[in-house]
Amino acid sequence: MIENINNQRKLIAQDVSILGCNAAIISQNNELYIGRNIDVPFTDGFLVVNQRNIKKTAYIPFDDHDNPISWVSRYGSVTANVFHLDMPLGGLNEKGLLVEHLALPGSVFPKKDDRKAVTPFEWIQYQLDNHLTVDEVIESENFLRINPWIFDFLHFLICDAQGNMAIIEYQKDKDGKSQRLVYRHKDFPEYFWALGNASYAEHIDFMKQYKGFGGTADVPIEHDVIIEDTKYQFASCANMLKHFNPEHHEPEAYVVEAMDKVNKKDLTQVTIAYQPSKGLMKFKTSNNLRMRTIDVNQIDFSPDVPRKALFWHDEPNINNWKTNLGLTSSLMLSHFAEHFWLDTFDPYKNDLKQYLAENMYPYADMEA
Repeated sequence: MIENINNQRKLIAQDVSILGCNAAIISQNNELYIGRNIDVPFTDGFLVVNQRNIKKTAYIPFDDHDNPISWVSRYGSVTANVFHLDMPLGGLNEKGLLVEHLALPGSVFPKKDDRKAVTPFEWIQYQLDNHLTVDEVIESENFLRINPWIFDFLHFLICDAQGNMAIIEYQKDKDGKSQRLVYRHKDFPEYFWALGNASYAEHIDFMKQYKGFGGTADVPIEHDVIIEDTKYQFASCANMLKHFNPEHHEPEAYVVEAMDKVNKKDLTQVTIAYQPSKGLMKFKTSNNLRMRTIDVNQIDFSPDVPRKALFWHDEPNINNWKTNLGLTSSLMLSHFAEHFWLDTFDPYKNDLKQYLAENMYPYADMEA
């Protein structure tokens, strides 16, 4: 089975461009404004409210025998989920910590060691549940390791309410082993505060050919050209960031415009604009282009309040948040089974359902 799973991982990595995603960041007076596109091949997805003081244990596949971490959530958060509860694509916690993933084919995660393990999207939820700052996320490497499971093609964008930003990648070193690379915002000009689906070093090197970045070529501006390649998308974002003028541009609208320029039509389902220091998450979707707002400061994250989810095309009014998450759970699981992870995920389907029912979601009707 392990050989089959490894072969399927290679197929996923070859087609991971469909999960492209992009991000661009502007800093003004130590406040960050983050624009982010979610590119997935299905329109269904949810915004999920995650409570404080909830005991959780990481999912480890039944055939892996790894050492899962357990924790109790310290902070509440709002996340975007398509695969399952507590496996978010990214989100913002009540203290202003933002954690997002973007696809990165060729990632090499650490092998098993003495540290506790967590799968990649659960790693995002763990950080949101437990930490306040970029530094705390970086330091968690000392005791926490990512077990990639079938998701060995990700890197991460981390921001906090104090205006700090970092990019975390896992790449192969000269000996073929995994090495963690951490890029801090202070290490690069602000016009490089963007991220796509090549390594950060590859994106920076690619920009050297363009005018204004050391080269002579014109930065691509035609939309049909930009969406052909992740490096063109990074170039588009970096070029916009280089021309940001606070006297003429409003930063939140500007990062949304940057995301619009790299919108992949049928694949871009959600565009989000975050302002971590204010606890704001504004979003529009492919089926509802109106910009809507979620203020995490207005959400009750106490553990006695039922967990709830919003179908991300809906308006975030009180009547549209659902607390019966059985159907939500099954719909998210179907994204594994009905799309490009069919063969890879199928051996784990019942195992994951049982795990979710026993460990996190006893109130959810997993047979729905």
